[in-house]
Amino acid sequence: MFSNGWASEKWRLACVLLLACAIGIISGYWAISFLICISFYLAWHLAQLRRVEAWLHSKTGEEGAPVAFGLWSDLINHIFRLHKLHQRTRQRQEQLIQRFEETAQATPDATVITGTHGEILWANVAAERFLGIRNPGDLGVRLANLVRNPKFNQFIQDCDTNSSFNMLSPKLEDHHLNVRVAPYRDGERLITARDISDLILADEMRRDFVSNASHELKTPLTVMTGYMELLEDDSAIDAELKPLIKSVSEQTIRMRSLVDDLLTLSRLDNGNSEQRETVLVAPMLISIVEDALHLSEQSHPQAPHNIELDADADMQIEGVYQDIFSAFSNLIFNAVSHTPAGCQINISWQREGKSAALRVQDSGPGIPAHHLSRLTERFYRVQPGRERSQDKAMSGRGTGLGLAIAKHIMQSHGGTLKITSSLGKGSEFACNFPLNSIT
Repeated sequence: MFSNGWASEKWRLACVLLLACAIGIISGYWAISFLICISFYLAWHLAQLRRVEAWLHSKTGEEGAPVAFGLWSDLINHIFRLHKLHQRTRQRQEQLIQRFEETAQATPDATVITGTHGEILWANVAAERFLGIRNPGDLGVRLANLVRNPKFNQFIQDCDTNSSFNMLSPKLEDHHLNVRVAPYRDGERLITARDISDLILADEMRRDFVSNASHELKTPLTVMTGYMELLEDDSAIDAELKPLIKSVSEQTIRMRSLVDDLLTLSRLDNGNSEQRETVLVAPMLISIVEDALHLSEQSHPQAPHNIELDADADMQIEGVYQDIFSAFSNLIFNAVSHTPAGCQINISWQREGKSAALRVQDSGPGIPAHHLSRLTERFYRVQPGRERSQDKAMSGRGTGLGLAIAKHIMQSHGGTLKITSSLGKGSEFACNFPLNSIT
């Protein structure tokens, strides 16, 4: 359907054509009559267009709109409605931008937006406090010129959204920051830095407490263990008390093992590592497997585990011997402890591409998938309430810290600990050492 403007324009054009016909009939010059009338019609439209164009440039709004007729009136009204809609949309956008800036300014995390060349496009108030970036004083300056931390700048350049970077604040030296980066738009980057000083302090207090408490417990436990050994060997002790003394002795040994593991974790947390040396792994694994077989025979005398070792006798790595021994023995003893009697355990030490890998595979019941990501947490157990019948035979090894220790040791050696498992098929614990550690 046509609007009123189009309807009136049709009538106007029809009147012009009738006028041209009338003039043509009177004068006899049809072509000239039509040309003159059409020219006047076009001239009128051009005049209307000129008025509309002048109004659009004048920006006077509805008050300055020209008086027009027909189609031009509808066009002016339509333009004015679009102009009003555009104004409302722009106002809403400006309000949203203002709210975003107010929210970003109010957040306690330092927030910075950088361009494709690392130049600062925007920063909030917290960025000045923690990173020393002023807004608007430092806008356009490259971030690397203000925060002179090579690891920080490399992290920003890599734009790894799956990890974070911890650093000391360049403005407040006693504050620790956790930095994250994310792609923003058209090559820009959004950088946030959160103050984690309280978390760092709490973690340091936890580590100090564990370390101090473990040191304080080690001496009395050693004394208790010595006395219990004397009581076990004392023939004057009543035979009825022997089982009780043995039980107390076993629990004391287990407590000593727990304290030793806590001290090991405390040392690894603090980054205190012993002198590194060239470690020939194959003989170490042979010794650990012999202990594991002895453990298995004690735990399951009727059906001990079948443990097979395939180790590259010549492959050596650079590392701390005692730490590597602890990580490998924890994984192998863990397989013996959590695998049913008579099951197969395969251990391999081989070069795999650009890394050296220890793999401990068992044919046990497997581990549910939702537990895998938490296995290396301290004291985490897949079945917290189950009876550990193997603990006595293990002489206190089951402290719940073995996998946590193995993970920390691998991290200190630049490697990784990967755990895979399938229900009903068994589990695999793999330690991968980087190429630069292989000798």
